[in-house]
Amino acid sequence: MQQIIAMFIVLFPNLVFVFLLIIAWFFEEKNLGRYLKFFFVWIILPIVFINGLIYTFLLPFWSPIDERAHFAYVEFLSEEHKLPLLTDYVSSNDLAIQAKTYPNLSPLSPQKAGFSGTQYEAFQPPLYYILSVPFYKMAGKNFINKIYFLRIWGVIQLLVVVFISFKIFESLKKFFTKKLLFWETLGVALIGMTPSMVVRSVTIGNSILPIIFVGLIILWISRFLVKTKQFTYKEAAVLGIFTGFAILSRFLMVIIIPMILVLFFLIFIKKGGVKRYILSNLIFIALISILLSPWLFFNHVHYNSFTANGQAKKIQAPILNPNNSKIGLTYVKSQTKVSLENLWIPDPGEINWHAFGGFQPITKFLVYFINTIWLLGLIVVIGLLIKGVEKHTKARNIMVSAVIVVFVNYLFLVLGSIINNWPMLLGRYMHPVILGIALLYIYPLFIFNRKMSKVLSLIIVFIALLPLLLNFDYLLSLLM
Repeated sequence: MQQIIAMFIVLFPNLVFVFLLIIAWFFEEKNLGRYLKFFFVWIILPIVFINGLIYTFLLPFWSPIDERAHFAYVEFLSEEHKLPLLTDYVSSNDLAIQAKTYPNLSPLSPQKAGFSGTQYEAFQPPLYYILSVPFYKMAGKNFINKIYFLRIWGVIQLLVVVFISFKIFESLKKFFTKKLLFWETLGVALIGMTPSMVVRSVTIGNSILPIIFVGLIILWISRFLVKTKQFTYKEAAVLGIFTGFAILSRFLMVIIIPMILVLFFLIFIKKGGVKRYILSNLIFIALISILLSPWLFFNHVHYNSFTANGQAKKIQAPILNPNNSKIGLTYVKSQTKVSLENLWIPDPGEINWHAFGGFQPITKFLVYFINTIWLLGLIVVIGLLIKGVEKHTKARNIMVSAVIVVFVNYLFLVLGSIINNWPMLLGRYMHPVILGIALLYIYPLFIFNRKMSKVLSLIIVFIALLPLLLNFDYLLSLLM
């Protein structure tokens, strides 16, 4: 009986999402979609939250991908009122939870625990951890409660990403002229309900916060990319603030800087004004520098460099690259396949699928099908650009931007892995461009739907259910 109840609980949010997709598909045939929009948003957000809560309580802790270390960062900041250093230790409570002896102390002291006893995530920018302190404090003195509160804080961040996604899809309403609500709901399902994204939001860490700022950047850019709003110094300033916060959430987000500078160049090449171009760049860079300077100064004082990435690499090398293996094209080829899989299912070391009976055929099918669709979308956009047949120029700009962002992120991870001889080509490091991938997923389905009969277009509805089937499949594996 308990097993049946548990299965119903994990099935519930997926069934509601399926129902919403079907409603969106048929009701917009009668031009009622606009009346449902408000209702859908405020139904979907609680469903994503409920789904996140299920993950919160089903996933064991600590998650193998550094959850304990990220928790220790928040704990140190809360208790000591200062940022931790790589030379600091975690608390005995953290190790006791890992050893399953809490509330009794761990039999092993942090000083004798080796790598796992250190603050090896202390090199990370501080914004996520500062924002996490109130949730840590609200949980009281029980450390198990603190874990759950911080996991729920991660789910809240995912809700913000989902809400921003709705706004971004809304900016394309002139392009997705039919069934906009359906395409929005599908995109949100891909972002807010696929296992890897939900696991990363639930696992304590700084993975989701930068996606919020990336979403805000895309939303702000759409103001003048889609709506042809006049570009002003205000736009440059806002983009500088969002980019600075993104980098303060995760240093990998420095990749945003050259993208924005190229965007400025393209804007001012068309409309002229070298002076405006230079001033916009200066405003953008100046605001990023102001936001980053306290953290960079802290690093320089304590590590004699502006980031502690080099020191952290030395500490983590025996774990992540114990044989100092040379990373080259062979790694890139094999890891590209793995990283595409881990866009939708958790990394192998995170929640090991083999612990639940392996990477099942149904799961393989769902993952490969989803990847096939969005990669097809990437090819379609490139093809339309080459042919020059896309009529919706403004929307095309957004789709082209999605292709560029996804490609540049992939190239950055590839080059970073090879140059630094460090494994960076990971599925979870592709999540910051998940909004672009969602757009590329929707695009070919939208095109096919325009060319299909009504009967054949129902295939699109079935394909739309794939992210939800993957979510249900994963949750079932956790119950087994």
